Amino acid sequence: MHKLILETELVPETCWYTNLRSILTPKNWKMLSQAVRERSGGICPICGMEAPMEELDAHETWGYNDITHEQYLEKIVGICDNCHMVKHIGKANVDGLYDVAREWHAAVNDISVEESEEIITNDFQVWKERSQHNWRLLIDPNVLLEYMPREWVVSQIERLEEKGVLLK
Repeated sequence: MHKLILETELVPETCWYTNLRSILTPKNWKMLSQAVRERSGGICPICGMEAPMEELDAHETWGYNDITHEQYLEKIVGICDNCHMVKHIGKANVDGLYDVAREWHAAVNDISVEESEEIITNDFQVWKERSQHNWRLLIDPNVLLEYMPREWVVSQIERLEEKGVLLK
């Protein structure tokens, strides 16, 4: 099978609501997400769909070290609603949009719906295993520096540390 363009990103249940959006103040999240959306230039980098910048979602991409149980921020990217729905296919399922998300996953990746279903089923198995563990949250300030001025990032470090976030 070829490399997927659009992959699901099922956040372990034990990590739900531990992200930048929940840690930053609403004002600072708005500033960061706006900078991320502006960087996109109004085009989803996954599917190539054009969208007004205000309609793109600032999506946090997290990596997981399954040995040390560390969840780390890899990047933030402005993506369209359809791709964001696939990224959070567990939420799409709860919202009754699983079939729509699976079909978008298949279309963007140029695979059959059956192949998409198999991949997503495997992703849910990984999610189930990861959800059995508590994860430490790591954020590399350099990821934030890609979008925000140094002064802004420095001003957020204390808040991140107060919230128990480890800095990478």
